[in-house]
Formats: sequence, structure tokens, C-alpha cells
Amino acid sequence: MTKKQTKKTKEPKTPPTLNLKREVVEVSMDRIRFPEKNPARTSCDLETVERYHDLIVEYMARLRQYQRSKGTDEKPTFPLPRPKLRRTEPDDDECDLTPVTGCHTLMAAVKADIETIEVEIYDGSEKDMLILAIQDNAKHGLSYTPDDYQYNILNLKAMDSKLSCREIANILARSKTYVADTLKADREQKTEEESLSASGQTQRSPRTYNQQRFLKSLLGLVTRNLDFFTDSDAIELAKTSGRIIQILEKERPDIVEYYYDSLQVVVDPDRRDFIDYDGGMLFVDEEKAKVIEEQRRALEMPIDENSMDEKADETDA
Repeated sequence: MTKKQTKKTKEPKTPPTLNLKREVVEVSMDRIRFPEKNPARTSCDLETVERYHDLIVEYMARLRQYQRSKGTDEKPTFPLPRPKLRRTEPDDDECDLTPVTGCHTLMAAVKADIETIEVEIYDGSEKDMLILAIQDNAKHGLSYTPDDYQYNILNLKAMDSKLSCREIANILARSKTYVADTLKADREQKTEEESLSASGQTQRSPRTYNQQRFLKSLLGLVTRNLDFFTDSDAIELAKTSGRIIQILEKERPDIVEYYYDSLQVVVDPDRRDFIDYDGGMLFVDEEKAKVIEEQRRALEMPIDENSMDEKADETDA
């Protein structure tokens, strides 16, 4: 007689109950002090601010039309969720409110010259405020990036070390394994940094340059995060390309011109002649092709350590 196997059901991911008091009021924009960092995101997205600004400007135009109609037209509603704020000690400018969520909305409102805005003011503990920010941001607006998830996991653990991986996973609507892996990677990084500091090193010794490994690592970073890729990420990627050009202009001015030529090939290949180089099509002139071929052969040539030692001895002598 065999025992009847019962299927173990997964525990539902229930968000924690927050002990918060809420008040809906209209406040002057002058009372709001923006935090140095977005509470639940690693950065603010300027493209989203622009989009929200356009929505608010359109709303203000409809509101003026409603006022001119003396109530005969339908009154427009504010196009975005109410920002959530918390009370703080007044600063020198008498700002006594700071955003918990809605930073993008408030930045757009400032740009649109709005004087007052309807908000929700909350009172509660620091931990409950952080959880409110994390969960509210996940309900609307931009999707979280991997960096945002890591940022929130580490912030939650730093604020309350007793929080379990399952509890953090429930807050973020992620898996327990995902949270555990993130915390483990952070511990390993800190351990490595402490070890390097104790040995007097400031960073790991760089590995020998390998062209294929370098290119595969760059492509791997992009492909592993494609599920989270957004329009704003495309802008940041373009900024990174600009930064690469700045670095080349400063550190390797000898290859900047060729870098521009290579970009032109990718953007508008019909305007260039091509040669087949190492399995890929790329435009180069004959002289540059010879230089590249020499570099490629040098990279593929096995290193003779004995020969290098002999050359080093000759140099010392």
C-alpha cells in the first residue's frame, strides 16, 4: 500500500501590512523638498519627466477652458496619480514635505510652473515609508531595472537586518532565490573589497587583455538585461557611446578617426566600400588593413615566456 502524496502548495506572496496614516490635501509646491536620491529607484528618467510635463500642460489648458465655461464643461482630472509625501523638519526655505513616491510627477509639475498640487501625506516609520515607495512605484510608471531591484533589496536589508529573504521577496514581488542571490553577491563583493584593502591593494589585478572575451562581456551585459530594456536605456546607451568617444579622444587620439569611420559603416553601410575581415564586413583602407592584420596575428600568437624573460634580462643589462 503506497502513501498518498499530497502536492505542496506555494505560499501566496502577500505584501506586509503597513501602519501608516494618510491625509489627502492640496499643498504649495514651495513646501516640497526633493530628496538627493529617488527613494525606490537608482535614478530619475528625464524622458518620463518630459512625457509627464506634456500631460500636465494639456491638463492645465483643459482646466482653463473649464474655468472659462463657468462649469458647463466637464471638469478635467489630474492625469497622473497623486504623489505621496511625508512630513519632515522645515529647512531654511521652510520646506517641510519630501516625496515618498511621485518624484517624476513633481519634477514635471515644477517644469510646468504649477503652484499647488493635490498630494497624499503619510505618517509612519522609516521602514514602512520605504516599503510604500517600493510597492507604489511597482504599480505604475516605469518598470524596475535590475539595478533598481538590487538597490531596494540592499536598502531593505540595511534598514532591517531581521527581514528574511522571503519577506523581502514578498515586498518586491520577486522570488526568494533572486533576493538570496542578490544578498550573496553583495556579501562576496564586500568580502573581496575588505581582503584587497587588508593586503594593501585597491583593486584586483587586471586580466590579460583578450579581444574576444572583452567583446563577449559587453554583448553579454546587454543580452542578459534585454527583458528590462526601455527607451530611457537606449538614451543612456547613446550617452555611453559619447563617453567612449571622449575617453578615446583623451587617451587614444590615434584611433578616434577610425572609430568614427567604423560607426559610419554601421549607420550607413551603403556609403562605404567593404572588405571581409575576420568573418565580418568592415570598411578600412589598405594601409589600415595591414596594421589590423598584424595586431590580430600578434594577439593570436602564443606567448613564449622564456623569450620574454630573455628580453627582460637584456633590457636590465
